[in-house]
Amino acid sequence: MSNFFNELKRRNVIKSTIAYLVVSWIVIQFTLAVLPTFGAAD
Repeated sequence: MSNFFNELKRRNVIKSTIAYLVVSWIVIQFTLAVLPTFGAAD
């Protein structure tokens, strides 16, 4: 099991996943803030 996590670290899978989650969260927050401005339906 340790080899599995070492391989994920070596391939930067963990960093990529964290970056993807952070960017996704930012896009969702931005969308939730901007859509009401344009009168989008709830």
